[in-house]
Amino acid sequence: MVFTSLPDMSEVVEFLGPRFEDWEQFFMKAVRQILAALPLNGVAVFYQTDVRLAEKGQVSKAFLVLKAAQEVPQVRLKWHKIVHFGTIDQPTWNAVQFTHLLCFAKGPPEVARVGCQGPDDEVVDLGSTIPDVLERGPKPSLRKG
Repeated sequence: MVFTSLPDMSEVVEFLGPRFEDWEQFFMKAVRQILAALPLNGVAVFYQTDVRLAEKGQVSKAFLVLKAAQEVPQVRLKWHKIVHFGTIDQPTWNAVQFTHLLCFAKGPPEVARVGCQGPDDEVVDLGSTIPDVLERGPKPSLRKG
């Protein structure tokens, strides 16, 4: 099992440069490589928070992960959850207050790409044990002393 969160553009600008298009290509290539490296019946979970960029608006990393995953043979989306943090009914002007949890599985091509195929599905779908929307909880604080 792989559990990962790929970096924001701001976290790799020193390696890739300041162009959004370069980061987007890097991001999608990383997704494809992770999913392609999965063994048969392996799973990968991506924990990705959207970003808001002044010149682009809101960039959906979930969309980029889903778009890249379409290009990888034998990979299907098992589940997609939302992890919320902050206040539900208060707007935020400069950042989103939710994260996407996306789980992909690698299986034979004759298996449908979405959802669990029943109790005999070789890739166990634990997504049904997790609520569709959940609260992240507070970030750990640093203790002084």
